[in-house]
Amino acid sequence: LVARLKQNASDVVQILTILIITFATIAVPVQFDGNFVTLIWSVEAAALFYFGRTRQIHFFEYFAFPLMALAAGSRALDWIAIYGDRGRDVESALRPFANGDMITSLVFVAAFAFIYFANTDNEKESVLDETLIKPFGYLTATVGLFALWNTFRIEISNFLHIEALLRGSTISQIPDVWRFNTIAQIDYTLLFLMAVAAVNIQKVKSRIAAFSTIGLSVLTLAIFLTVGMTMLYGLRESYLAGTSAELFGMAFANVAVRYFSYAFAAGLILALYAYRRSDMIRDAVDDEILSVGFDAILYPALLIILSCEVMNVAAHLNIASADKYGLSILWGVFALAMIAIGIAQAKKHVRIAAIVLFAVTLVKLFFYDVTDLGTIPKTILFVSLGLLLLVISFLYNKYKDSIFGPETVEK
Repeated sequence: LVARLKQNASDVVQILTILIITFATIAVPVQFDGNFVTLIWSVEAAALFYFGRTRQIHFFEYFAFPLMALAAGSRALDWIAIYGDRGRDVESALRPFANGDMITSLVFVAAFAFIYFANTDNEKESVLDETLIKPFGYLTATVGLFALWNTFRIEISNFLHIEALLRGSTISQIPDVWRFNTIAQIDYTLLFLMAVAAVNIQKVKSRIAAFSTIGLSVLTLAIFLTVGMTMLYGLRESYLAGTSAELFGMAFANVAVRYFSYAFAAGLILALYAYRRSDMIRDAVDDEILSVGFDAILYPALLIILSCEVMNVAAHLNIASADKYGLSILWGVFALAMIAIGIAQAKKHVRIAAIVLFAVTLVKLFFYDVTDLGTIPKTILFVSLGLLLLVISFLYNKYKDSIFGPETVEK
């Protein structure tokens, strides 16, 4: 074929280079397996893209795209294999944070990060259409970030897998280890999204990344407030029953983990508040919508966490019927605080939400709380809520002019 070419020497070199790259790529899965295939294809894709874009050797860039897809597919297959073959004993299990799978994943992430930054060089001509350069960058960043998140998530699971093996069982057969595995992965995701938000706000300033992070953050917070809280409840119950798995060498870890979880959730809510105040979001969304949206996340999250913590403290102090008068008093005080905030910040939606919460509390009071309660708890409950209603009535009468006058939204 080369002998028949009537082209110049550079054409011959390009044809030979294409053949070498093609056969080398095909030979990789034949000569190697598992992590080596992913590692080689990832490095090869990054090198081809870099030389193709910076040196303007376009056929190198063309070859980089299928190699990226092959590397991503190989990494996905490797992850599937990890779950199917973690080892049946401690000796054969993957050592967390010190194994070939993690190294390969980090090389894969580094390769995609290298390609992402090479793609941002606007001075070099790309083989892609101009309208596809940014979407390709977003896709590359998404794959790289997902791989980075999943890498450490798997290592957390590997750590707890070994903890279960040390007890002669598996994660699914030891309730506390299974709960720790679930809540640890949720906490890690909260922390990861917090870090992504911080980098985006301070450095990248991408609006698409901001909206994506906000959506994932809201979803993760919802999972934490439902699934996560259920796991924390189970850990507390096993601690009080004396059946704790005593991870990290202490039974109290079952209780301590909840406060780490609260800290991560608070950090992510602060990251959402930073987004709510950032210009890249405020320029795209009306400020009133941002205010309502953030409050719709903040107040329910606070109410759920405080309610769970009241039940947690009551369980440790052996206080009976805390789900009755304890929660009702908390909800009443929380509604009062929301009304005060709604008046001070002229937020009608907060005041309406507070009134709805108060109505729910009163329905709970008359149809659930009073059943089986003694005289003293009933008296405390009714007096407390009565005082709260008097305070709310006072606030509404005192500030009725500002409440029912023109609304202003926090800027």
